[in-house]
Amino acid sequence: MSRRTLQVFILTVFTGSARRFPCPAKCRRKIMDKPPFLTGAKIDVRRYRISTLSPVHISGSDGSVDYGQSFFRKKGDNNYIYLLDTPKFQKYLYVNHGGLDAVKRFADWIENDRNTKKGITGFLQSIGFDFNNSHKVSKGKVHAQVKDRGPTRFIRNGINRAYIPGSSIKGAIRTAVLWKILKDMRAKKSQEFDREMASFVEKHYLEFQKDGRKPKFKETFSEGLVDRLFQGFLLKSPRMTKEHAIDKKSPFTDIFKAIKIKDSTPIEEKALSEKRWDVLSLRGNPLAPYVKFPDKYFRLEAYLAAEKDKSVLFEVLVDMELLENFRESKRQPGFWSDYLIPFKNVDELMKIVFSFSSAIWRELESYYAKWPKNNCSKNIYDFYHNGVPETAMRVGWGTGLLGTTMALILKENPDLTIDKPANSGKIFKYFADKGFGFIKFGKKEIFFHKSAAPHEDQNNISVGASVSFVSGTGRNGRPAATSVQISSSTSPPLRPRHILEQLRDDVIHGRQNNFGTHVPKSAKVIRNASGKPKTPLGWITLEEA
Repeated sequence: MSRRTLQVFILTVFTGSARRFPCPAKCRRKIMDKPPFLTGAKIDVRRYRISTLSPVHISGSDGSVDYGQSFFRKKGDNNYIYLLDTPKFQKYLYVNHGGLDAVKRFADWIENDRNTKKGITGFLQSIGFDFNNSHKVSKGKVHAQVKDRGPTRFIRNGINRAYIPGSSIKGAIRTAVLWKILKDMRAKKSQEFDREMASFVEKHYLEFQKDGRKPKFKETFSEGLVDRLFQGFLLKSPRMTKEHAIDKKSPFTDIFKAIKIKDSTPIEEKALSEKRWDVLSLRGNPLAPYVKFPDKYFRLEAYLAAEKDKSVLFEVLVDMELLENFRESKRQPGFWSDYLIPFKNVDELMKIVFSFSSAIWRELESYYAKWPKNNCSKNIYDFYHNGVPETAMRVGWGTGLLGTTMALILKENPDLTIDKPANSGKIFKYFADKGFGFIKFGKKEIFFHKSAAPHEDQNNISVGASVSFVSGTGRNGRPAATSVQISSSTSPPLRPRHILEQLRDDVIHGRQNNFGTHVPKSAKVIRNASGKPKTPLGWITLEEA
């Protein structure tokens, strides 16, 4: 911590104010980070009413999580949280916990450790704070009951009312726009798109292959695409000066800064109910889907209400001035920068959402149509076979929007390849306990992970084995094999790397699991009273209000 920062903090301890000290240069820079044109006067607003087609769930807290720097909870008190009074707390620290050393320790925590999940409660515990003195360092307490462990709770606001967060709706809209941009880019430059996407996927593929990384792969894959497509605009305005220059990676260069989605109105308690849900595994072979945990179900608090008296409202706002600034701004040159923002107002934005939802619906209907009608998936097929509403949208947990988005994009051309022939070599190092090794190829040593080999070959990998492989690039930029086949394998001969096809079939859809068979995708579905899957999660319709 700088001497200046500590000086300001000590003054605050005794006066509750730091006004005598000017804002440090670093602070001034942060204030100037926000461009002056972010509050445009022209706002396009639409209000929508949500009606549910299937149960919606958005996870919330049970009340036991971190409350940051503002609130803390006494150990064993499941009913109340205390609002920290910072000046009182600082004086308490000085008097009861070691003078300036305690103050400095707290200041260091604010600077360095405030993002830990323990929050201020964790700091209090670390200094041996007597929670019986909570009233001496707080402004009072508010009722915030920890919910008994039971069904996964729907997200709620500060007064314990369930609602649909604007961030959840915005995330679904963002994914729809991602789909639209990628779809248009492929239509415009199909070969270049395939090549660029293959290169992008290849850079991430070994990360997916590493044990323990698979659950995070879709998230990092999505973030990479978002960085390329939605960010990096070089904004300009007559009111901007050099002081307002923004780094290309700043969130202020993200086109969704022009869009605000308000939280929904509160959900009526009578519209919430406990639902049982299953993980339905969708195999590549449509004749053999199954419920992954047939003797176990999971519980969640879900919102389901088609009646208007139980519906909720939310608003979509577009800052027209800022959006126009984005549309007229330039970006760093590159393939992923070569597109037009596909909407100019709320109506055009929502048309993209509805078109995306329709594409998802039709794809899922087609998928379930291939399954035997006496199968456990019949109810799900019937749901989709009833037809897609014109203003459908999917939100919340268990919807798998990213995977479906990429599957739709990649499905349009399932034979995309990168022009890399299979090479031949021998395994000269292999660490079976870690699942990786090296292939000798001329004078080169090519890294590989066992998951690059067909599942049936992975137990036959050994030092000295002859292999065919397709080379690529690992996370560290060094050569790595992205497909490996043992020469004695009975699996089909290795062909040139169909990396986008593998992304669709392996990465997006899932991974091998402990059941001994390859399960391309797992879907969360609601179970009915007889124990069979009944409906998918998260489908709603919108009506302009």
